[in-house]
Amino acid sequence: MTFQQSGNGELNAPVTFMGVTFETTCPQPDVFYCVPESQFAAKGAVYSGVISLELVFPDSGIQDISASYQSTPCPCQVEYYLASAQTSAGFLLEGESTAPYLRVILLVEPWQQPTPTALANSANNLQLQLFLNSSSSASGFAVSVSVDDYNTLASANNVTAANDWLVSLNGLDGAPCGDDGAIVGFAVAQGHYTPSNVTAAQFLDLVNPKATYNCPLYLGYADPTGFLFVPMSEAADSYGCNPHVMSMCMTGGASTGLTFSGYWDRGGVYVSFPRGTYTVLGEDAWGDSALAYFTVS
Repeated sequence: MTFQQSGNGELNAPVTFMGVTFETTCPQPDVFYCVPESQFAAKGAVYSGVISLELVFPDSGIQDISASYQSTPCPCQVEYYLASAQTSAGFLLEGESTAPYLRVILLVEPWQQPTPTALANSANNLQLQLFLNSSSSASGFAVSVSVDDYNTLASANNVTAANDWLVSLNGLDGAPCGDDGAIVGFAVAQGHYTPSNVTAAQFLDLVNPKATYNCPLYLGYADPTGFLFVPMSEAADSYGCNPHVMSMCMTGGASTGLTFSGYWDRGGVYVSFPRGTYTVLGEDAWGDSALAYFTVS
């Protein structure tokens, strides 16, 4: 992109690079004007103006980014970035070296998918990912668990709903509001369990059994018949919901998680983890499961 006049310049057409689409926007049409770059014919100085773009990320997120440029060219390079869940993108302004034009270089930096502690691949091209981090300090022990179903395809993934849990979750053994009809969940048991015997484990209550939570609507609300996953993401749109429950289906992430340092007993008393080994089970509604472990010493 090159700009030679005051006001807003624009791309002749949207540009897609590494999954990010850049398109010109005119945020203040009453003040600035947009004209195609191909109409910039006369040579002259670079005047002040605004670069304004709309960025569409691979996860379908849309964000606007803009920056002003000055009437006096400078020998500088200035970067402007936005970030989505998967990608960082923006542009770099070049001044004096390209005078009488101002050059705008579009930038995309791919997001690095974190490495799961444990995972399971399913036949529907979803990957159940279980992330586990634990830490000990003078203030005590804490562990963070997160689970998601990640679409491994670079295209949208249409997955039929299912209810084939390896272990039936009860809403107390995961995150608050996390297991009530959701499509992924987790549970923690004291002891070292394996895939052959984890169904016999007694899972701890990570949610206060005496508390009442005001839970938001979740991705699996109103019994959808399927989910359309965003390419290379855990974000999805549900569809085919029961109209007697809700007139529209939910959009959200197929994920849940919690940071905790103990569990609740049935009397509603919080208990710090005693020493020992613990098993974390991550699972989804399609029967996929993954195990990870942490130790409290």
